[in-house]
Amino acid sequence: MKKQLRSAFLVTLALSLGACEHLALSLPQVDAARGFLAGARSGADLSEFEWTLTWGGETAPVIPVIVEDAFIFTNPSGVAVHFNGWQVFRVEGLLPRATITRSVEDSGEHRIYAGDRLIEEGTCMPWVRVPLEEGGFEWQQDCDPARRANRLRIDNAGNMVTIEVTVHPAFEALRLDRRVGVAEN
Repeated sequence: MKKQLRSAFLVTLALSLGACEHLALSLPQVDAARGFLAGARSGADLSEFEWTLTWGGETAPVIPVIVEDAFIFTNPSGVAVHFNGWQVFRVEGLLPRATITRSVEDSGEHRIYAGDRLIEEGTCMPWVRVPLEEGGFEWQQDCDPARRANRLRIDNAGNMVTIEVTVHPAFEALRLDRRVGVAEN
């Protein structure tokens, strides 16, 4: 049973990193994934699915899981970074007592909240595709009032390899980097 659970989880993760856009998982599965990740030290090697989260001078490994229309990058410590393909819209577990939420409207208007408190409001420009010298390209979006850029880096094979988004005006951008050597699906 334990081996079947591990196999099912690994297949789910592999599909979530691949082209399967229509797979939907419920929130209890994210909790189960966290529990599995916490226990994985004794068996399964999940390193090929890891991304690295960098924020506030700290780094941590996270694994993406698909829940409804979003990826949630999570780990056993309770961090959850919700990403919809263009924006990080919710972050849990980075601030001691507050969930960070971000919204960017079609008009470009954006707001960032820590809990119920509005901590930033401004305007984001449309995304711009910028080719990179080393290959691939980057989608960039400048946001006022601080002229910070959100970035989505895509490699030559068309895989997203970096997500960089400002989620709190008092900190450098939150960054998610796909580990080098992660299995391609």
